[in-house]
Amino acid sequence: MVVNNKGSKFGAKTKRNLLTDEEVSRLIKACDGKEEELVIKTLLYTGMRISEFIHMRRSWINWKGGYIQIPESQPCTLHHECRRSREVIDWSSEERVRVKNLWRVKVPEASRAIPILPEVEGMLRKFFRDHNAVSEVIPSRIDAWKIVKSVAKKAGLKKRIFPHVLRGTFASILAGKDFDGLSIQALLGWKSIKTADEYVRLSPQRLVKMMKAKWGIHLKKEMKKRWNLGIRAKLPRLLLHLGCVVYLPLVPVCSVGCRPHRGSVVCLSGWTERQGLVVRYASLFCCLPTLPDVGILGCCLGVSLCNHLF
Repeated sequence: MVVNNKGSKFGAKTKRNLLTDEEVSRLIKACDGKEEELVIKTLLYTGMRISEFIHMRRSWINWKGGYIQIPESQPCTLHHECRRSREVIDWSSEERVRVKNLWRVKVPEASRAIPILPEVEGMLRKFFRDHNAVSEVIPSRIDAWKIVKSVAKKAGLKKRIFPHVLRGTFASILAGKDFDGLSIQALLGWKSIKTADEYVRLSPQRLVKMMKAKWGIHLKKEMKKRWNLGIRAKLPRLLLHLGCVVYLPLVPVCSVGCRPHRGSVVCLSGWTERQGLVVRYASLFCCLPTLPDVGILGCCLGVSLCNHLF
C-alpha cells in the first residue's frame, strides 16, 4: 500500500495506537502543568507534525480569522537539522538548491491553515501572551517526545503513545465527525489523499454511523427510547385516565367549577349530572395536551364504567 517501508512501519504503528475518546479524556486529565497541556492539546487538536509544533511562532496565528497559518519555510538557527548546510528541492522551480539555517515543511501541502478549536484557543492565547515561540519552552523534538511519553504513562495508557499518534488521532476524530478525505488531507497537510482515505475507512465511529443510518437502527432505538421515557413519565397520569375516575366513598371532593358531593366520581375538570349521579368528565386537550390518544379512549371508558357502577 505504501512504497516506503519506513513510512509503512511508522504509519502502521500510528494506526495501531490511535486513541479512543475515553483515552483522549484520560490523557488530557493527566496533564500537569502548562508545558504538558501545551504539547498534548496542540498536537491532539491541530494535527501538527512535531517539527511544525516546535517551530510554531506567534506570527503564525491569525486571531481575527481564527486559524494557524503554517508557512512553507522560515529562518531557524535553534535546531541542528535547520542549522546544517544541506541540499533541498526548490518546489517552485524543481531544482536542487543548498540551504542553511532554514526550516521547511515536509511537503508543499503541509503549508496550510489550521482552524483554532475551542479546546486550544484559550490555552494558546495565554501562552503567546507571554512567549513569541514554542521553542522558548519546548526547544527540541526530544523534549516533546519525553512529555508525551510521561503524560501517557501517568494516564495509565497501555498503548505506545508518541507525538505522531496524537496527529493520527486528530485525523481519526475528523473522520468520525464525517469529514471527507479531501478535507482531512487539507487539514493534516498530506501530499496524497490516500492517507486520509485510510483514516476515513478505518474510523469505527464513521462505520457505526453509516451502518445505523443504512440499517435504520438509530430510528428503532430512538423510538424505543422515547416510548420508554414517555411511559415512565406519564404512567401515573395514564393510569388515572385509563380508569379516568377515582371513587371516594366517604370524602367530599371539591374541584374547580364543581360542587362538593359525597361519593363523587372525580375527573379533572367540568361536570354534568346524569341519572342523579355527579359524573365529572375530563377535558384532556386543555389539561394534558401531551397525552397520547389512548387517554381520550380511557376517558370514555371511565365515564361509561362510572355509569354502570353507579
